[in-house]
Amino acid sequence: LLATACLVAAVGAWHLLKRPQQPGARRMFSWGLWLLLALAPLQAVVGDLHGENTRDHQPVKLAAMEGSWNPPPPGEGEPLRLFAIPDMEARRNHLEVAIPSVGSLYLRHNLTGTIHSLNQYPPDELPWVPGVFFAFRAMVGLGFLMIFFGVAGLVVRLRGRLWEARWLQRGMVAMAPAGVIAMLAGWVVTETGRQPWTVYGQLLTRESASTIAPSLVLGSFVAIVVVYLLVFALGMGFMLRLLAKPPGNDTPDANPAVAAQTGSGVTPHSLRGHSDD
Repeated sequence: LLATACLVAAVGAWHLLKRPQQPGARRMFSWGLWLLLALAPLQAVVGDLHGENTRDHQPVKLAAMEGSWNPPPPGEGEPLRLFAIPDMEARRNHLEVAIPSVGSLYLRHNLTGTIHSLNQYPPDELPWVPGVFFAFRAMVGLGFLMIFFGVAGLVVRLRGRLWEARWLQRGMVAMAPAGVIAMLAGWVVTETGRQPWTVYGQLLTRESASTIAPSLVLGSFVAIVVVYLLVFALGMGFMLRLLAKPPGNDTPDANPAVAAQTGSGVTPHSLRGHSDD
């Protein structure tokens, strides 16, 4: 839903930058921002619940997400690592930038709680930490950007300047792929973070590998890649051509009072039934 909201708002914003009076583009931009405002904070809550489940059932994955190699000093909570370069060989982070104890707020909902650390496990039970670490930050960073644009849209809307805020429209155009990238980053965290397990703690990936001949695996893999690239290219070309066309037509809204309120927020101007045109 968030990926759809970003794309719809972005397409509407792109057309508004060229034709600010286009009714269909206004509706797309407006409702995309409404969805971001409603769904992005909800996704943060759902993500926190998923994090608790990961903490309890896949502690090594959570440690990789946080880049936590060692427990914090006694009496201190888990830090929030804004940036680091995890080193699998040295089993530590380089160039780490962290805020002490803040990580415990979302990991344990207090300032002193801790989690399992990577160095508590043998090297052959660890995932590729850099991939999990950076994919998680990409996902969370894009999530915060979605929250920002949803709130920014509300503030600008209440000020009655939704159609004039070019910075917001340009920002949403840049956010067009944000939802898809966030989903892919989340998939990387989920699937690579559970390695080396196929079934976490029960079945190793190397133990569940197929006995099919490598040539057959390679052949089927190449065939799938070719087919998917072809379908993706055709679908993307069609979608871009479709999105390049102005949405709807230039006929005025059937109900100007509702359209004005939807687009500009609940203001005295819109409540009197006047549009921004």
